[in-house]
Amino acid sequence: SSSSTAGGAEAADAMDTDAAAPAAAPAADANGGPAAAAAGLEMAPELVDKLSKLRDILSGKTPIGLNLEFLYHNNKADLQILKNIKGAVDARVSVAHSATILANALMHAGTSIDTFLRDNLEWLSRATNWAKFSATAGLGVIHRGQLQQGKALMAPYLPREGHSGSPYSEGGALYALGLITANHGGATQPFLTEGLRASSNPIIQHGACLGLGLAALGTNGEEVFEDLKNVLYTDDAVAGEAAGIAMGLLCCGSGSDKAQEMLAYAHDTQHEKIIRGLAMGLALISYGIEEAADTLVEQMAREQDPILRYGAMYVIGLAYRGTGNNGAVQRLLHYAVSDVSDDVRRAAVLCLGFVLMGAPEQCPKIVALLAESFNPHMRYGAAMAVGLACAGGLLGC
Repeated sequence: SSSSTAGGAEAADAMDTDAAAPAAAPAADANGGPAAAAAGLEMAPELVDKLSKLRDILSGKTPIGLNLEFLYHNNKADLQILKNIKGAVDARVSVAHSATILANALMHAGTSIDTFLRDNLEWLSRATNWAKFSATAGLGVIHRGQLQQGKALMAPYLPREGHSGSPYSEGGALYALGLITANHGGATQPFLTEGLRASSNPIIQHGACLGLGLAALGTNGEEVFEDLKNVLYTDDAVAGEAAGIAMGLLCCGSGSDKAQEMLAYAHDTQHEKIIRGLAMGLALISYGIEEAADTLVEQMAREQDPILRYGAMYVIGLAYRGTGNNGAVQRLLHYAVSDVSDDVRRAAVLCLGFVLMGAPEQCPKIVALLAESFNPHMRYGAAMAVGLACAGGLLGC
């Protein structure tokens, strides 16, 4: 909670300074820049400046700064809604308390505005165990994109040598750091890697794995994969679940042959949490690869373990995300009415939303009959499918 107090003002002040910060010096390379200048190929100062700005734009640094500034100045979140929710729920009910904290995080995502948390520190402190983990991670959602200030904002929560804090708070902070720097975590990746290697606490490892997976999103780094695999092979349910998901984040969209290694371990372990984490990791590896995922889908869909069949539905959904592919829709509908597991059937219907994101007007029609099913899992999946397909579209779905 103390970081909310110190971090809020710091984050607010950082909004304009981040956007106006001088461009970083261009990295040395053979195409011109400091290295070329040092070799005697002098460049005009205005050209160096333009090259630096171009690198910032292509790397995402400039767009992220502009997005931060826009969200900060155009935040329309109504704090009264949160106050009403807080007043209506019993703080002793952990689920309702956590839901309110997460609602605040989503309402203020990327804005760096944590006024609600700072105004309710005593109420916030009632979070315990995994609720505390989620509450701390929620700060990462609020401060998403603060690439330069992220570590400072989370410093009061992060693991420190000689300091023994709550593992839930420390694990949540590592996860939050990954959320803040997702896909642009080159600077924070060594810190997260060190945090993962230095701790033997499965809760801290859980947060470190998720944070590292987000920071290294889609980079396919061998060293990071080995670190995650080492955690997975400890066969601890809590840490292993996060390691499986993080492997998928690391190799997201690559269709990597590491998928077979992950699937093999899913057969070996007895922990359902680890199997579920690996199943979701396999789905992330298949993101956007379409037909190239069909072999993996066939393997997983024939498994006796319903958790792996559940994962196969997400492999289809993410592999064909937004394509509206008729074959993918037909397969999901087939599994939705034929599988013996309610979890698999729910996932099949839900994943129709991913496939139909590119044509959201079709989704309500396709799931209309499923939404009237006597099976509550099917109705759940239908509602989620429509929500996913129409997210942000204001189509009146």
